[in-house]
Amino acid sequence: MTIFVELMTCDDMTVMTDTVRSYMDELVIPAIPDECPAVRNQAIQALGLCCLCNQEVAHRFLPIFIQVLLSLYFICSYLHTHTHIYIYIYIYIYIYIY
Repeated sequence: MTIFVELMTCDDMTVMTDTVRSYMDELVIPAIPDECPAVRNQAIQALGLCCLCNQEVAHRFLPIFIQVLLSLYFICSYLHTHTHIYIYIYIYIYIYIY
C-alpha cells in the first residue's frame, strides 16, 4: 500500500491508467474495511489520490470520504465533551505505571 501511495504522489501520475485502476480495485478498495488503522488510513489516502486523477472515481467513492469525515467529527465531539474521563485515565496511568 505504501508503494502505491508513493507512486500516486509522483508528479507524473495525473491520469487514471488501467494499471492504476486495477491496483485500486484489487489492493486499495479491499483494504478500506481492514481492522488495522494504519492499513485503513493508507487505503483512504490511496483512494483519495486515485480520486484526484479521475472525477468518475471521485463521484463513486464520495460516500466513503463523507463517512470518514463524520466519524472524525463524532470522535472529536465525544473527546471534547468527555475530557474529564481522559484526565482520570491519565492520572491513573501516571500514578500506577510511573
